[in-house]
Amino acid sequence: MGTDLVKPVPTLIAAYDDDATAALNLNVLEVVPEVCNRAGCDSDRSGLAHAALWNAAGEHIGMRLRSRCKQAVTDPRLRLRVAFAEGVDLLTEISCTFGKPGLPIPASGSR
Repeated sequence: MGTDLVKPVPTLIAAYDDDATAALNLNVLEVVPEVCNRAGCDSDRSGLAHAALWNAAGEHIGMRLRSRCKQAVTDPRLRLRVAFAEGVDLLTEISCTFGKPGLPIPASGSR
């Protein structure tokens, strides 16, 4: 678990909407095709892009994979077809921030 103090929104967005975080988020697509191929379903990595969005009410950044085009993934074993319109997001991670009163401090008092 990682924690961070609340910072100005532009600073947080810059920290999570960078090349390194995009590479980590898109790495999910390295695993998904492997799983999909074993299951016999189809997927297209080039159809998704990284996006990081600030949620002010929840004080967190949501990492997402955004569909670049209208597409669908089909899993014949499950008889399942999931369609994505262009611009639709798939949430992959939430990174929370804390104000000082909300920062979880271990009971031992260690920092």
